Amino acid sequence: MEKIPVIIINWNGIKDTVACIESVLEQRFQDFIIYLVDNGSDNDEFERLSERYSNCPQVALIKNEINT
Repeated sequence: MEKIPVIIINWNGIKDTVACIESVLEQRFQDFIIYLVDNGSDNDEFERLSERYSNCPQVALIKNEINT
């Protein structure tokens, strides 16, 4: 069975993004992968999110250079 993709977009809203990711990670059903897309945040949020989730196998980090 393939993992279910969960796409979470961040754009200058790290507090809400972290709350969303943590909520998904706490689910009993664990056969998913979160694609965390930073959509061109104009601060250090991608780096902060990378530090927090780079070792989490259920989170794949993607960085867009501009807000698309």
